[in-house]
Amino acid sequence: MRRNLVLVVVSTAALAACDGNGSLSPMSEDERGSVGPGSPAAKYCEKNGYEAEGERCIFPDGTSCEQWSFYRATCGQQHSYCNRHGGTIESQQRDVGEGFTTVTAICTVDGKQCLEEDYYVKGTCE
Repeated sequence: MRRNLVLVVVSTAALAACDGNGSLSPMSEDERGSVGPGSPAAKYCEKNGYEAEGERCIFPDGTSCEQWSFYRATCGQQHSYCNRHGGTIESQQRDVGEGFTTVTAICTVDGKQCLEEDYYVKGTCE
């Protein structure tokens, strides 16, 4: 009985994917839905009020940066949350252990340093 149910489900799914001529039709983007959470770099761009278009973050003055470069403060520093709230931002390479490094945006505001991503989420630099 269980085997028959599996066959019915698989057969139904296969028929649903056909375009009526016996050929498989690709799923549209709406049918696939999104997979996993969005890119932190795209979210950072959008939450700062900018437009995430393709791989770029577009600023109101018409300039743009690759989203990950903006997120890591290697581009567009004047548009960062930190800079717009009275701080200065810089990109730092940090050792994360076992031979791996990462590039991180560091905000300095009111004499304190913090990760830019923490500052824009919390609104305070601790």
